[in-house]
Amino acid sequence: MLTAAHDFVLWLGSMPIGEALIIWIGTGLLLSLTGIAVAHWLVGAPTLIENNLSGGFKFVVFTQTFASLLGFIVIEGGVNYSFAARYTDREARALVLLEASLTRLEQPGSRPAIEAIHAYAQRVVVDEWPGLAWGREDPRADELMHELVQHVLALDPAIGNDGIVLQEVREFMLRALDNRDHRVVSSFLMAKPLAWVLLLSMMAIGVVFTWFFGNVSVGFQLAMIGIIIATAMGVTYFAALVDNPFAGVIGVQPTPFIRLLS
Repeated sequence: MLTAAHDFVLWLGSMPIGEALIIWIGTGLLLSLTGIAVAHWLVGAPTLIENNLSGGFKFVVFTQTFASLLGFIVIEGGVNYSFAARYTDREARALVLLEASLTRLEQPGSRPAIEAIHAYAQRVVVDEWPGLAWGREDPRADELMHELVQHVLALDPAIGNDGIVLQEVREFMLRALDNRDHRVVSSFLMAKPLAWVLLLSMMAIGVVFTWFFGNVSVGFQLAMIGIIIATAMGVTYFAALVDNPFAGVIGVQPTPFIRLLS
């Protein structure tokens, strides 16, 4: 169940807004509003109205618990999202500075290292980035990064007056490597699947809960409950977006690496 919840949140977070409005929010509205109409038809408004006072109190307590859990997921996801964006920018910036320092070296080994930077950045943009939306690291990108490290380590500090520049090169190389590790880790540091299992279960219970309330005007109740359910489903979709920093319309993009390549 935990694995299924994890995969579902990844799928939901990667869904475009248009599809989310139709599939995710639309499904919640359809189930809630259909259940209300059927309950009024089978039980009748007078009987359902009797549940409003006691059921309303329970529903308020239930929604507060739901909101607390949702807030936990959004806050944790927001922190991870900011880290993912920060590490992406820092890694690309370190590679830019690394390339600039390599161009100052008067060594034949600097050109292969610069070519390795471009090969790595190209692999990240084209192949690794789509997989990060699903929490998957590209093994080939990792290999290219370590090949770049080998090129840097092969540079000879005894050649010319490159000692200070070579020290900068190695420092920028370490920065890029460290920020890559943090960026990749942030792609699968989502809220714990158990929290999502509880949240999605509460979302389903909340939809069913709306069936047990009544109103003299069925149309008024459908409109009122529809707004509540659409809001709850929409915020849950936003939580999935934030919890998955490399997916969806607000996902972190490889723009710094694209600028490096250009």
